[in-house]
Order: sequence, then C-alpha cells, then structure tokens
Amino acid sequence: MAPGAASSRSIGWGIAAAVAAFGGFASADATIKWLSDEFAALHSLFIGTLAAFVPICIFLKISEGRVLTWPKRPALTLLRALTLTTSAACIVSAVTLMPLAEAYALLFTGPLIVTALAGPVLGEHVGWYRWGAVLVGFAGVLLILRPGLTPIGLGHVLALGAAFTFAASSLILRHIGNTESISALLITLLVVTEIFTLPFAIIGWEPLHLRAILLMCVSGTFAGCANIFTVLAFRLAPAGVVAPFIYTQMIWGLIFGLILFGDWPEELTLVGAAIVIASGLFVFYRETIAGRRRQTSRPASTAPPTISTQANPTATSSRPKPKPINSNVDNKGAP
Repeated sequence: MAPGAASSRSIGWGIAAAVAAFGGFASADATIKWLSDEFAALHSLFIGTLAAFVPICIFLKISEGRVLTWPKRPALTLLRALTLTTSAACIVSAVTLMPLAEAYALLFTGPLIVTALAGPVLGEHVGWYRWGAVLVGFAGVLLILRPGLTPIGLGHVLALGAAFTFAASSLILRHIGNTESISALLITLLVVTEIFTLPFAIIGWEPLHLRAILLMCVSGTFAGCANIFTVLAFRLAPAGVVAPFIYTQMIWGLIFGLILFGDWPEELTLVGAAIVIASGLFVFYRETIAGRRRQTSRPASTAPPTISTQANPTATSSRPKPKPINSNVDNKGAP
C-alpha cells in the first residue's frame, strides 16, 4: 500500500475514533440523565467512574506497558484533574436539568474561552481573526440564554461552569505540554473524580437496585472507552483534523435528547448553538494555520525534541510514538 494511502486510512480511522469518543461521552451523559429521576447525577458519576477504571486500565497496560505512572509535575497534573472533574460534575448535573443539546451548546464555549485566555494566561499571541470569532461565539451564547427574555436556570449556570472549568483544564494541559504520560493524566483524573464525588454520593445516597448499578456501570464504561478513543484519535490523525469533531457531540445530544427524552431545543437556541459551533470551528482552523506558520518559520536546529507520552519515555520501543493530545480537546475522563 502506498504511503499516502496508508496515511489517508490512518486519518480516516482517527476521525472515526473521534466520532466514537464524543458519542461515548454523550451516551454516558444520557445514561446519567435517564437515571436522574431516581439518583443524583454525582451519585451516578461516582459509581460510573469506578467502572471506567476497567477499560482504561486495560488500555494503559496494553498501550503504555504499565497502568500507574507518577506525574512529573504532580501539582499541575492534580490541578488539571480537579478542574476537569469539576467540569464533568457540572455538565452531568446540567443535563439532568435541561436538554442535552442545549447544555452542550453552552459547554462548547470552552474552546472559545481557551482562545480568549491563551494570551493573558499563557502569553500566546491571538490574532484579530480569532478574537472576532470569540466575540461572535459569545454573541451566540447570548442568543441561547436570551437574558431578560427567558429565565436563566441552574442548568444554564452549571453548563457555563462546565465550559469555564473545561477551559481551565485545557490551559493547564497546554502549559504542561507533552511532559506527562497518558497514564499519569488519566489515572490521576479518575482518582480525583472518585474523591471529589464521594461526599456528594454519601450525602445523597439512595439504595441501589441491580438495574441502576448496571446502567451506572454502562455509563462509566461509555466514558472510559470515550477517553480511549480520544487518545487513539489523536494518535492516528493530526490534531487539526480531529479537534473539530468535538462538535459531533452536539449531534449525538440532539439524537439522544429527541429519542430518549422527547427534547428538542427552541429555534433560537439552535441558531445560537450553530453560531457557537461555527466560531469554534473557525478558531480551530486559524490555530491550525498559526501552528503551521510557527513550524515553517522555526529553524531546524531549534526545533524542540519529540517527547514521548508513553509510560517510560526513556525506554526504546519499536512501537510508534503517540501524538500529543490537543489541549483544546481535553479528556472528559468521567461519565
């Protein structure tokens, strides 16, 4: 097979893995929403995260050679896990109070917030094109919320909180760069999620029946597999190709919302969501262009070395080195 054909096939598999990943996250959220009449969202998140350990540990053992790796920058890794756990807790709580698609529309302001904060927080240059896209995207958020015309509920607040904490975790991951292994990032995230949700699970504990346990475990398995597919997507295809497919989660949200819950967002909400998504896609496009310009303008002698994200980056291996995860598409980690 010609190298070009092999590369195209790899990209195709990467895109398929991305679509499966964000479908998995939406499936996990939909399962928790389905259980919300009986169990609090964070109760389901606690049980589900226990189940998520199984596929993730199996994947790490096979792909990285070990499950546990001590973080090289433990404070930042822990802070990233805490912000991402908060984001997951906010979004699963939000979807129990509002349609899935509407919650996702607000969550997807996260990449726009990352762009807006990349300058003051990380010192990165953000051009006028991207700033314009951010402002247009926030106009789409106003169209979704329509303050003064429709009441802003707790679900809206939680979804926006999820977007901001998602952005914070992405900025931390961008600052960490490729210094941390996948195993350190994922296992730290799962452990922090368990610790974070444990008090809420105890306070709102309800007796579990077999059906609920199975559904919570299904939710966690969906989320665990979604994290695996996210890693595979960025190993198989360039980040600029994979990252925009985060927005397929909106499509999954519309499908699950309509079929499972009979939810369909209002027309203005859909228009606002389309504006947010279009702005995010434009930001991804401009960041890809900017990244290519930086690569072409960098002298060959000053190019940074490739840092392996495997468990033991100093060990030699015949396996191809994994590509780094794009910092605008952080792993959600828990259902």
